[in-house]
Amino acid sequence: MEKLPLLMTASVDTRGMSHARFSTKEREEMYLSTLQLYGRKLLDKGNYTLVFADNSGWDLGRLKAGLPEKYLHKIEFLSFDPADFDISRGKGYNEVLLIQAAIEQSVYIRRAQAFLKVTGRYPVHNIRYFLDYGSREIMEKGKELYIDIKDHNLYRKLGLNWCSRFADVRLFGVTSAFFLRYVATENHTLNDMEGKLLEGLMYNVIKPRMESRQLVYRFNREPRFGGREGTLIPAFSFDEDQRSFKSRLKRLTGNILRLVAPGFLF
Repeated sequence: MEKLPLLMTASVDTRGMSHARFSTKEREEMYLSTLQLYGRKLLDKGNYTLVFADNSGWDLGRLKAGLPEKYLHKIEFLSFDPADFDISRGKGYNEVLLIQAAIEQSVYIRRAQAFLKVTGRYPVHNIRYFLDYGSREIMEKGKELYIDIKDHNLYRKLGLNWCSRFADVRLFGVTSAFFLRYVATENHTLNDMEGKLLEGLMYNVIKPRMESRQLVYRFNREPRFGGREGTLIPAFSFDEDQRSFKSRLKRLTGNILRLVAPGFLF
């Protein structure tokens, strides 16, 4: 089966972006560790390819040097001029610009006309499952979007002011045409500083199309993210360390709910 290229979005140097965390050295080490993990889980296994796209103009030489030569033949490294991005609008706006640039420049993405996007700093330990499943849905079944959304009012009923309607944009598969038509055209509305986030934009794209057979908006299992969150969130279920007991308990609960109540988008 033909596989979607895995697009890792990255910003090694945040250049003082508001709310961004960790030093450039720490971030570079996180990206390298994730690349090494995906090399073992994917590039050693078969016909997988990877696109690493950075929007800070960072010299990617040390990342390449930290990988075995056999992986480099299956990875495209793209580093874009930071002058083309606007850090004052936050990460969502700039990530859309970065994905657009990758669609234009990547040979792998141009060939597949689709990709599975993952936030580069977060290693997804069960990434092969999602890459295989997303490839089957998009490449074989002709779906346009493979993503996971939350859509419930439980928090409101409990009197909690937590967001319960959003798309998880850390990991999703999409055709280039769908992304350019429905997401990139609305990028001008995004501004993290004003609370206009990519998670909300993607949810708004999906919500009126939930009856469409061309969209998959619920994963069958929880992604097993690793690493440390880049943004701190005031919520009971949140933990900065995605390997913590609380995070593991949250994943277990999510997996049980996906099995016993698949229509409850929690």
